Amino acid sequence: MATLPQAPSSLTPQELQHDAQERRRIVDKILADGPMRLATELDRLRGLGVIDADGNLIPKTIPADMMPGAERDFGG
Repeated sequence: MATLPQAPSSLTPQELQHDAQERRRIVDKILADGPMRLATELDRLRGLGVIDADGNLIPKTIPADMMPGAERDFGG
């Protein structure tokens, strides 16, 4: 995750205040964009078959009877 750069210690009080306001503006924008970015990422993961509609991981394990060498009875 990106981090904000540290303010130089040689700034005047007015520059420090402006810097703090600018940092707050950037953080507010990141927080405002968060829900949209989360929804986009969840849609991507659903499309890839990683999670289901409820956000649960879709298991990728093979049932025991389908494993190579497993004894199977197909009833035929």
